[in-house]
Amino acid sequence: MGKKRITLIVFAVISLSVFAKEPQQYHAVVKTTRTYMDVSRETQSDYWFTKGKTFTSNGRVATISRHDLGVVYTLLIKKNIYYVDSIKADKKDNTATKDIDFRYIGVDRYNPVYDWVTNLESKNDTTGLFKSDHYIADGDADFDQVSLEFWLTKPDDRNMAELFSEIAVNSMSYQSTRKPMADLLSKKKQEVPVRIIELINNPIAPPIKNVIVIEKLEPAEAPEGIFDLPAGAKKAQ
Repeated sequence: MGKKRITLIVFAVISLSVFAKEPQQYHAVVKTTRTYMDVSRETQSDYWFTKGKTFTSNGRVATISRHDLGVVYTLLIKKNIYYVDSIKADKKDNTATKDIDFRYIGVDRYNPVYDWVTNLESKNDTTGLFKSDHYIADGDADFDQVSLEFWLTKPDDRNMAELFSEIAVNSMSYQSTRKPMADLLSKKKQEVPVRIIELINNPIAPPIKNVIVIEKLEPAEAPEGIFDLPAGAKKAQ
């Protein structure tokens, strides 16, 4: 009787390990059009993500964020060379931040503080793939004026929404021109941006226009090994 009970317990443990459900994986495709001096340049980025793991690639550079390991890799795809940063949890607000490494030292980034006025332009707007709420924000700084339009939607898949919203907030955390959207997403964790139009005007330089469109956002099985460094990848010296 004792052996039979042990056998049943072992079988139950094996069954649970075999049929344990893996975290759902998702795929997003984002198209960005940047226009400067009447010249437009399009880029497309693929996002694969699941709980604790994110892979982003524009075909030239890939970023692999592994919150489960506490690291983020930046991979130069053709050269198969990567940089690595650590991810730290800030004790004040529990958000992830990168360690500063040599690539950022001495880089002068003009990132002014804007005074913002944000308004909800319309609800249930049908622009793009999803019904969404349309916001318009106007920002003014000493030398820059920014017009920011963005559309937020609430997908039925709550888990997908929260994961992608977190990715969006993290990617915008250093861009003061998108602060109103990042602030809203920090509060509306089940909503995601589906379209962004950003126009930056500066009296001493031509205007810059960025249009970002989410072309795909759906559950999908990620390619095998996508959240790991590729075979033969070498750390940059």
